Amino acid sequence: MFTRVGLERVLVSAAIFLSLFPSWRYRPVFFTASDLAFCLSLLAILLTRGLPRAPFGMLTPYWFAGFALLVGALFASSLINGEPTRAIIVGAQYFFSFILLPLIVLGRDREATISLVQVFAVGVFVANLASVVLYYSGYTGEFRFVTGNGRLASFAEGPNGHAQMIALACPLVLYLWLAGRMATYYLVALLVILLLSLVLTSSNNGIAMAVLGVSAFFVVLRNLRYLARAAAGVAVCLVLILVWGSYWLPATFEQRVLGAVRSGSIEEAGSFHDRLVLMNEALEMVDETMLLGIGVDQYRLRSQYGAPVHNTYLLLWTEGGLPALIGWASLLLIAWFGVLYVGRRHRLEAATAFAVAAMVTFIGFTTGHVYARQSVVPLCLAMALVFASTAEARAWIAPLAQPPPEPDGPADRRSFAS
Repeated sequence: MFTRVGLERVLVSAAIFLSLFPSWRYRPVFFTASDLAFCLSLLAILLTRGLPRAPFGMLTPYWFAGFALLVGALFASSLINGEPTRAIIVGAQYFFSFILLPLIVLGRDREATISLVQVFAVGVFVANLASVVLYYSGYTGEFRFVTGNGRLASFAEGPNGHAQMIALACPLVLYLWLAGRMATYYLVALLVILLLSLVLTSSNNGIAMAVLGVSAFFVVLRNLRYLARAAAGVAVCLVLILVWGSYWLPATFEQRVLGAVRSGSIEEAGSFHDRLVLMNEALEMVDETMLLGIGVDQYRLRSQYGAPVHNTYLLLWTEGGLPALIGWASLLLIAWFGVLYVGRRHRLEAATAFAVAAMVTFIGFTTGHVYARQSVVPLCLAMALVFASTAEARAWIAPLAQPPPEPDGPADRRSFAS
């Protein structure tokens, strides 16, 4: 029988699956089909079990405080120096991603959380398999599915964004395999599709993120056997790419990635020089934005290049002031070290969350505001694994830690005596 609880689980699963297709959205604003499903999920949760009181466990107050500092600084800076309307829009996007999404995804038991991770893995496979098939069939579509120079943009409408989605999925996929929730032949098929899709993006940032995430995962896991296998696999891939890559790799990949690796010149890796110029400009602005920033979306207006800096930390510092940067850094620190502390007895879950958090941190060095759901959903799922596993362990330990009941009254004493 289909119940309200079952409906809520279906809606959340659909929202997580659709988060891999961010191009399916209402164009005038950043509101995707996944966001609609998440809103319906929120309504269903309110009508059934209610919102979790502490989605991040004992770290919940610190998470909310960091978020309040981040958004409060952006609002204050915009009210004084910028345009308040833009602060409301951007603040709402951050609220949706870092408050509502955790309330919807976290707070479940371990089995339900793993089921959501499995749905995410299916979405990753479908999105990338469709991308590879459409790429080789010559499909471009009405949106920018393939860029003019032949890079796969996919449903993320950008090669770097799609590559980031692939990198963020890798630790979660490895978790399912090591936890015994994904068969090896499924893992191999999925990794082959992910690797091919990543190559088609020709994204240096995405490749660096994938290597960083997988390395962080196995280092925190501290399993030398798996670490050696992963290193051997990466070495084989590098040899195949460097030696025979010219025969089968896309021309764009050879130019952007292999060219930079073989020459040792980062100038051949893409638009690094342009981003560096914007970063240097932002560093000159931060001296004037220690307490209050210039306001949300005001950087592009004041920049002599007419573009925002592709660095979350510098963008928040200039537009929201140093308090906004501190608020953002506090969220990252909770995602980094909070999960390691809370999940210290659950190494596999902690390694997964730490690896995903490390990649979200890396994304901040290559893009502007980080509130896109395709980046935040993997982080929520990874952190949910830690808190769900910890809560389950406490539920098992609590009854064992309670002392046996004291005998009450003569009847109990007689029964013990007998």
